[in-house]
Amino acid sequence: MSWLSKVTDMAGRAEEMLNRLDQSAGEVIQNTVEKARSSSRSTSYQRLDHDVSIPITEETGLPMPSQTHSEYVTKTRKPNSSRPSTSNIEQNEFITMLADEPGHRSKSHGAPSSHHDAFPRETAQHVLQEEKSFKGSNQSIDSIAASEAPDTSAMRGQLLAKDSQIAMLRNKLTEVERKLEKKNEELWDMKHEKESLETEAAKRRTEPNEGMEELRLARQKAVDARESVVAESSQLRKRLIAIEEDNSTLQDQLRLAKFNLAENKREFDEYKDKAAKILFAKEKLVDSLKQGTGGLTATNVTPAELEELKVERDMARADLESCQLQLYNLRSEMDEQETRTREQQRELSDERRSLTEERSQWNITLQMLNEKLECAKVEHEFTKAELRRQELEFQKTLEEKEKELRRTVEEARQRKREEEYRVHQGPGDMASAEKLLQKQSELEQLHRDNQVLTLRLERLQKNSQEVSVPINDPIQPAFRGSLQVQNAHARTAVNAVDSVCYKFVSVIRGSPTTRLASAIYFVVLHFWLFFIIMTYTPEAHDSASFPAAEQHPTT
Repeated sequence: MSWLSKVTDMAGRAEEMLNRLDQSAGEVIQNTVEKARSSSRSTSYQRLDHDVSIPITEETGLPMPSQTHSEYVTKTRKPNSSRPSTSNIEQNEFITMLADEPGHRSKSHGAPSSHHDAFPRETAQHVLQEEKSFKGSNQSIDSIAASEAPDTSAMRGQLLAKDSQIAMLRNKLTEVERKLEKKNEELWDMKHEKESLETEAAKRRTEPNEGMEELRLARQKAVDARESVVAESSQLRKRLIAIEEDNSTLQDQLRLAKFNLAENKREFDEYKDKAAKILFAKEKLVDSLKQGTGGLTATNVTPAELEELKVERDMARADLESCQLQLYNLRSEMDEQETRTREQQRELSDERRSLTEERSQWNITLQMLNEKLECAKVEHEFTKAELRRQELEFQKTLEEKEKELRRTVEEARQRKREEEYRVHQGPGDMASAEKLLQKQSELEQLHRDNQVLTLRLERLQKNSQEVSVPINDPIQPAFRGSLQVQNAHARTAVNAVDSVCYKFVSVIRGSPTTRLASAIYFVVLHFWLFFIIMTYTPEAHDSASFPAAEQHPTT
């Protein structure tokens, strides 16, 4: 993000500044050691013309030199060889200060500060050895040390200022790094939280879809099973109807067979009675013939009639036996048909019972599936509502996190502006800087409000493009529609009629007398029209219109 890059750039610039300060301090110390060595061998110093510009922030409040110590020494040194050789003590104190001062800088810095701590200690020991070796030197060394004595105090002050500035810069750098680490941790936590929320939301979105797919599949299976059961039940109904038709036909046949049996029995009884009567008459005739009461001789009538009667009797017996056999056959067929119909009725009742049981089971399963579907729909609606609520919460959390990020970015920008203002203006104008920053933030807020109001004004202007309210006519309404007529002449005529009507209405609205007169006129006009309509008769109108037709009828 932008504020992270800015804070990183600030930290990099502060690190570069510290490195340059350390390098400049090391160069000053090295130049001092080299000068001490060269002063023991020669009495002349070479002037070194190179500038070292060291940027100083305003937090220290101490001025920094723009020249090196060697230049300062060469510019301020005066040849004074008449001073006493009493600078050994001050030089020893300066060397111990150089050996002790850089130590406190290694507390807040890394590997470069430890390197610089080791380097001044070694140089201090080396200078002490050199000082011990050159204690018995000639008067030129004492005069040079005496001339360097006033410079050591200035160098000490400058080094103290540098050390204080470095310490403050390091403290600020550590604070900035700590804040940066804290912001990075917050950012990473927010990113992880965002990823977890997104994954959870995606999972929540996919879970209802999977549940709905399962419910759709279960519903499709139930519908297929229901269709198969309906088809099977329709087939069984058709089969049941066919069986019932067969049963009805069998019952009709059975009824017909019973009727035929009854008729045959009645005919058999009649035939039996008739045969019995015939046999009785024949027996009477035979008896009478035997007794000789017929007036005929037995020799003339008896053999032929007797044979005839025997034949008729045998035929009647044969007919009777055949009828009895037919009757027995019909009875056996009737019994078989009855047993067959009973078995078919039993099978039909069993099939009907099984079909009703299956139908009840399928109805129960269908009802259970419908209940499950309703429960699934309710759960789906609940999950939808829960997802909506979680999505709103997620959006709220994202908005809060974005607000926090914007706040941190604004704080970082404000801090950067404060630092830039401190660098450019100085530490004495902090109140004015804060006021300027406050005014700048207020100006930005007003600018944002102005943009929002401008957008609202543009939206309102876009919504009210077709609204026109003239200033001269206060009676005109705010909204006046226009008729969509394609023809130009028709549009002109319609607009003219509309303007006339509008002017008439405006006049009526502006004048009470005109309103009263118009009301009276319309009331009288309506009464007159009502009177004409009520008194109108077609017969009178026809007799008044065609008098000649009545006087001269057609022939």
